[in-house]
This record gives sequence, structure tokens and C-alpha cells, in this order.
Amino acid sequence: RFGFKSRGLGDVYKRQVRGRPRPGDRSGAGRDLATLAMHLARGARSGLTTPEVLEVCAPRLSGAVAGEVATVRADMSRGHTFEDALHRWHRRALRSGRTAGLPDAEGVALLGNAARFAHRQGAGQAEVFESVVTALLDRAEVAEEVRALTAQARASVLVLCALPLVGLAMLGTIEADVLPALVTTTPGAAALVTATILDAGALRIGSRMVGRVLR
Repeated sequence: RFGFKSRGLGDVYKRQVRGRPRPGDRSGAGRDLATLAMHLARGARSGLTTPEVLEVCAPRLSGAVAGEVATVRADMSRGHTFEDALHRWHRRALRSGRTAGLPDAEGVALLGNAARFAHRQGAGQAEVFESVVTALLDRAEVAEEVRALTAQARASVLVLCALPLVGLAMLGTIEADVLPALVTTTPGAAALVTATILDAGALRIGSRMVGRVLR
């Protein structure tokens, strides 16, 4: 129904505990969202409705997802329907944009659609949530891989920008007249300023390229 192949909770639990993202990473919030979906799947297999599972699993959640679930429960206690409370959560996720440490709107929408479907159909919709767990973990693992690759790219940019400075220092050690010539002569000073501008520009462009990948 959601385009994902359902897997057993044992398999997805192993994937869940294997990932240890840094605090504040969006992939960590995605895994917290997957944890919530796992609780919903287990509750559905136990015959509980989706709102009942939220009441039971709320103390076991962590991070921003725990706060959002508390807000959903508070909305329901103030008279909002379950589906309306989920819509309000999705709107908050849209407003937060790509704030670190918060689940993205796409993940919230995926879980919210599954929760609304299960709520309308009644208890016993565990397969729906198991598919959502798999999808959320896939998204979290892709985000972690992208972060690792961009960290390598950042390191490469820093190394390449540092190479001219290292080469200049080594050349100054071998030939003592090089460094004074760069500072005291007009051509040397012009070459030094030009190299500095080019090096800083390369660092800036590399950082912007990596930053766009993470958006």
C-alpha cells in the first residue's frame, strides 16, 4: 500500500540499534521516528489502537520525537481529533524546515499517513507500520552515508588548501631568501596576495558545494 516491502521487526530492530548518529543529526531524529513506528507496529500486533499505543510508548521515546508525541497527546486532550493532531504535527515539521535534531516533514508525513490509515481501519495494521520503519531506516542510513561522504570532501578541501602553505614553509626552510622576497618585494607581495585570494576562494567554493549537498 505504501510501496515498501514489509520486513520482520527483528530485522529492522537490528538496523535500528546498529546506527549511532551524533546528537543533533537529522538522521538521529529519523531513527527516533523509526522507533516510534516500531512501537506502533508492536502495539498493533497486540490489538491496541494507534492512540492507545501512543499513550503506552510515550515514556519510552527520546529526543524531539518524544516532545512531538507529547504535543500530539496534549492536542487530543484539548479536544482535537487524532487525525487533526497528526496534521498539526506535520505543519510544525514543515515550519521547522531542516532544523538539526528535528525529524523532517517527509518522515513525519510518512508516519502520519500510516497512523491515520491504521486508525481508520482499526487495530491489527502492524504491517503498515513495519513498512514505515523500513522506509525511515533507509532514509536515516542514506543521510548518514551522505554526511560521511561530505565529511571526506571537507577534509579533502582543507588538505588541498593547506598544501600551498606547507609547500611555502618547506621551500622557506630549504631556501631562506624565499620568504623575505615574498614580503619585501613588490612581485613577491603580489604573488602572495594572489595565492591567498585563490586559496581562500577555493575553500569558500568547496564549503558551499558541500553545504548544498547537505540541504
